[in-house]
Amino acid sequence: MSIIYTIGSMAFDQARLRLRLDDLGRQVSTGQRGETHGVLGQEARAAIDLRGDVARREAYVRAADAALGRMGATQSVLSRLEEIGNDIAVQAQRARTLGSTGVAALADAARVALQEVAALLNTQHGREYLFAGSDLAQVPVPNAGSIATGPLATQIAADVATLTPANAAAVLAATAAAAIAPATTPFNTHLEGAALAEPRRALQLADGDRVSWGVLASQDQSGQVANAWARELLRGLATLGALTPASRSS
Repeated sequence: MSIIYTIGSMAFDQARLRLRLDDLGRQVSTGQRGETHGVLGQEARAAIDLRGDVARREAYVRAADAALGRMGATQSVLSRLEEIGNDIAVQAQRARTLGSTGVAALADAARVALQEVAALLNTQHGREYLFAGSDLAQVPVPNAGSIATGPLATQIAADVATLTPANAAAVLAATAAAAIAPATTPFNTHLEGAALAEPRRALQLADGDRVSWGVLASQDQSGQVANAWARELLRGLATLGALTPASRSS
């Protein structure tokens, strides 16, 4: 009887050891302790909480990756806009010493730059316009392709045509007014209306931790509208683009 009992106990121990080895092998191959939370015993609740926390953090990482992509694209556009502004400033200084030929060359370069700036302000990333505020589907500069001959450039050209040695300040004021007038503004209705009162786009990086980002074409970081960076750049280029050789003597 004792021999049978011993053999039976050994067989039971071997079966239990085989099950244990099989279980360990499955854990090594799958990285999981079991197929259900029941195998975790008292650790089941912690595992469930951890799974939710991991999923939430993965969502934050995906959002951060998407935002970083948009930020990088935005920075690239802003860098190019800065280059354009610097190049035109250099040409404007050079035109002062080159006479009527220099003025004509400056005007041509400014019109080309005006076209490029308008196109850059309509840059998209992930099918979202970077400088449009919350209205991500509406193009910020509606007539970018024809901006050099559009309402803003036409009105500014008419103002510049009246330039004399005595009214430079008045002409500049008139071009500034054209840049914000509803009939000649370069931006869409959202950028000139609702966008001015909305908060900057924000990204939640963690629980209770949000980071604001985004650049509005019709408003600068200090809340300026009339002198917003993109508006002023477009106005300045349109003004230089309207110059003629006769303007040099004005």
